[in-house]
Amino acid sequence: MALHVINLTYKEVPAPVQPGSSYGTQAARMQYEAIAKRADQRVRHEDDTLAWTSDDDYITIELRPRCMFSSYLFSTDPDFCKEHNIKLGEPVKILEIGDFKYWCGFRDKKGGERIGYPENKDIGGEDPGHG
Repeated sequence: MALHVINLTYKEVPAPVQPGSSYGTQAARMQYEAIAKRADQRVRHEDDTLAWTSDDDYITIELRPRCMFSSYLFSTDPDFCKEHNIKLGEPVKILEIGDFKYWCGFRDKKGGERIGYPENKDIGGEDPGHG
């Protein structure tokens, strides 16, 4: 059983311009995108575990499909962990190998503002799961 660590960084980028909007007369809207970088390139196997790290304060992840993991939630946010009865920063066990999706977000430790998940599913990505 090996631990696989994924480092998340969040980058602020301009939101796409909607057709017909008055973009030229308004300040550009910004949104975040997540960049996931694996700490190792080892092949993942059933019963291995996944954990996430980030320099962007507290992070929270939801994984889908839920059946592929021992818990579909991972978080370093003490409030979220308490609300959802999960252990702070506990790695998630892989029950099945395959492609999966995730939604993620962060909470500023100072101001408490939540960006992305769990407030919404605007930030996330896909992972091939096997490699």
